[in-house]
Amino acid sequence: MVNNYIQKGDNPDLTELREKASFNTEELCVFLAGSKSKLEKRRRIHKFVESKPELKDAKQLAFMTRSELMENEQRKKMYMMEYASEIVDISNLEDMYFYNDAVHNQDGQPFSLHSGMFIPCLEAQADDEQRKIWLKKANNYEINGTYAQTEMGHGTNLRKLETTATFDLEKDEFVINTPTITATKWWPGNLGKNANVCIVAAQTWIKGKCYGTNNFIVQLRDFETHEPLPGIIIGDIGPKFGYQQNDNGFCRFNNVRIPRRNMLMKHVKVDRKGNFIKPVHEKISYSAMLYVRAVIINLLGEGLAKAVTIGVRYSSIRKQGELDDPKNEVRVLEYTTQQYRLFPQIARAIAFMCLGKNIAQLYFTLLEDIQSGNTSYMTDLHELLCGIKAVVTHEVSLGIEQCRMSCGGHGFSQASGFPYIYGAYVCACTYEGENMVMLLQCAGGIIKSANKVLTGKENELSSIFKYLGEKGKKKSTISGDNITIEEYIECLEVNAKKQIFDGFKQFTECTLNGMNKKKAVNECAIPLTKSARRHTKLYIAKSFSKAVTNLSPGSLKNVLLKVLELYLAYEVTESPSGIILEGFLDNAQMSLISKRIKILLSQLKNDAVSIVDSFDLTDRQLNSVLGRRDGHVYDNLLKWAQESELNKTNVLPSHHKYMGKLFKSRKTIHNSKL
Repeated sequence: MVNNYIQKGDNPDLTELREKASFNTEELCVFLAGSKSKLEKRRRIHKFVESKPELKDAKQLAFMTRSELMENEQRKKMYMMEYASEIVDISNLEDMYFYNDAVHNQDGQPFSLHSGMFIPCLEAQADDEQRKIWLKKANNYEINGTYAQTEMGHGTNLRKLETTATFDLEKDEFVINTPTITATKWWPGNLGKNANVCIVAAQTWIKGKCYGTNNFIVQLRDFETHEPLPGIIIGDIGPKFGYQQNDNGFCRFNNVRIPRRNMLMKHVKVDRKGNFIKPVHEKISYSAMLYVRAVIINLLGEGLAKAVTIGVRYSSIRKQGELDDPKNEVRVLEYTTQQYRLFPQIARAIAFMCLGKNIAQLYFTLLEDIQSGNTSYMTDLHELLCGIKAVVTHEVSLGIEQCRMSCGGHGFSQASGFPYIYGAYVCACTYEGENMVMLLQCAGGIIKSANKVLTGKENELSSIFKYLGEKGKKKSTISGDNITIEEYIECLEVNAKKQIFDGFKQFTECTLNGMNKKKAVNECAIPLTKSARRHTKLYIAKSFSKAVTNLSPGSLKNVLLKVLELYLAYEVTESPSGIILEGFLDNAQMSLISKRIKILLSQLKNDAVSIVDSFDLTDRQLNSVLGRRDGHVYDNLLKWAQESELNKTNVLPSHHKYMGKLFKSRKTIHNSKL
């Protein structure tokens, strides 16, 4: 078949594997992008960005100070917006997503939260009048907005946020305050130095009564001087594990007054007389957060795709050890352990990309339902996304680290690109909801659904939980070398159901013994979080299976069926306790699945490079010497090292100041003893 990434002069080891592709890489590119038009748009934007010298980094990111990194991103953003009209519609979120990705990559930039959270929040929660005022300015990039929910002392527990918005009935204004140190808004991206407007989550007080957390638009800085406004103390929180280009910030409010109409009022309202009008659904204000979690899933799939692209390409040119011929070293990719490390990460990356598209569609369907007054699916989607967010972020973090280790010592160098990838994506395990809390929120829906099954109310189960009420087989039909997709799914269903009903039994026993619900959840948190993981993994498996099996017959479907089967087999063997305890699989059947994994690894070996090529990641996006498209790693690794600031002089100026003196003093002491 055809690999469209082959070019003259490439590393011959990479070219050899690319020529063995069993499918057309362009077809897989289109599948992963979602459509040919999206793929072409993204490529067109990336090509445009590459043609503009002003949009390139001043030097290697690894050799910049934090101030230089910030200035570098601000400079690129200014030129990016100057060129924007030539290539994108700045009011189109998809256009700007591709454009930002091409210019700034994963490392953060001055408008990260503006496009990623501020605008979606306005779209979801601002009424028509507010949209005319704020959304117009936001879409035109006349302002730079961020979203401040997290506080120094509280994050996931929104009910305990301490920032207050107290309504002044006489002046028709809200007064924003952070009454304690722990109420300080802490972590929001771009809050520290770049943003001049913020959507602030605050406890709403009216006539001495608290009406819970709502969102308010607050101007942070003067639109001309960019100085903080009176009553606002604001700044950067300092260096972090990653994302050094992003000015994650802190902010304190001291009697900052805003108009009543700065409260986002599409769903919840406060009128001139101070009457609080509740939304049709108590969690409707979470809709923007649901959007962010849907976006996160797709971003994480891309993050793992970057890591595994580097790992597979480098493993294809790195040679170490001999297998058949003692005179010739073999590619590291020839080793089964390397394949077992990397290929499941390929499968997970594709699974999460498919999942991201699935969840985005569910989210937009939810928005349509909300518009028509139907919020029945909101809780289900919220709980599902909690589980998915936790599982995907965790597995991507583990996967990136596996890919880094697959590159040996060079994987530890910033030249590999892994430090940037890891720093940019592992933080997702805690932002927008800490993972253990997310799993327990997902478990809340599981508890309710398990109870429906055990009380004869299976007909009330949502589509996500239908399998809990279905009577499946008592024994798997797996036999021989051919295992069907349905047989794998059955295994995952049994695994989930076993854990869910065992966890629910423990939870019920706790409540029957007099524990309140919160204490019972805490007492049973381990089995409940396991239930949430298995339920979520089952949903992901079904989503991936549907995406692949719906393809038309052909070489693309053939290779993706192998990737899908590897994904399913890997998931079954990674955590099979429920399947074994239920007696659904015996040892012989488990051995057959393990055998299939080994066969699939061998079958995918010659396609691995072409599959990761089909992620269609540019060298600029990868920012990795090890993962270069052309495979010329070693000469470029040397060039990269020579750019180090330490290599500007043969002798460090500090040497004569300290080490030189040390050597001389030690020599003098030694001579005096002779």
